[in-house]
Amino acid sequence: MKIIVKEMDFLHTYRNKSLGLKSLSICRTNNWLPLKPSPLLASIIGHLLGDGSLSKDRMTGDFRFYGKIQNLDKIKLILETEFSLIPYSLYLHPNRGGYILRYNNAIFARILELAGVPRGNKLVSEFGVPGWIMKGDRDIKKSFLRAILSDEMENIRKVNRKSWDGLRFGMSKDNRKLDHLIDFLNQIRRLLSEFKIKTSEIFIRKDKFSRKDGIVTCAARFGIKVRIENRSLFCSHIGFDDDEKQKILYSSIFDK
Repeated sequence: MKIIVKEMDFLHTYRNKSLGLKSLSICRTNNWLPLKPSPLLASIIGHLLGDGSLSKDRMTGDFRFYGKIQNLDKIKLILETEFSLIPYSLYLHPNRGGYILRYNNAIFARILELAGVPRGNKLVSEFGVPGWIMKGDRDIKKSFLRAILSDEMENIRKVNRKSWDGLRFGMSKDNRKLDHLIDFLNQIRRLLSEFKIKTSEIFIRKDKFSRKDGIVTCAARFGIKVRIENRSLFCSHIGFDDDEKQKILYSSIFDK
């Protein structure tokens, strides 16, 4: 099986080689390295590229997930059973509802970075779907898509008795790096197309938002086409990790 992160890759992230060797010993004890691809790892990466975040500072080791308590419990279970990681804290989000699941492990955070998670504010960073996911098997691609779409995709909703709307996936980016966002969205569309799921072209919003730090952001999005045949494919092959979203999606197909 292909190795995503080798021991030497990990060691090269340390300037202090003595500290690097001590950290590598911890990795070996926890069976973190060499890191191999798996659907569960792909799910964690999907959530970190979605609503999650990885600290810009390598020395802090802070990485977080945001969302409903039920969804965070699933992430917590994966990290505990697969990687023996215990959360640093779980608390209410102070601004936008939901909860924050926080971890503080500088060693594992380096592994996540090497596996393809960008550090710092994703709004201003350049990143894409990791190559090992793009080239992975169907289970890896499915797990990644379920995770990131659960975080970032607009739910489906009924417009009238016969029609539905929604299933739009979008993100914002520093306007100067909009091309990188478009490339990322096209990667997501490409993965969906491998499951025969049809998507719309990417739509770039004309309005822009000026932040207090002077950065001007722009949003782009695409949609999964909501014809019943297409959303049936999406429901059966991908779907959502979020139980509420999945229930509504299922009802849109099977409840008459």
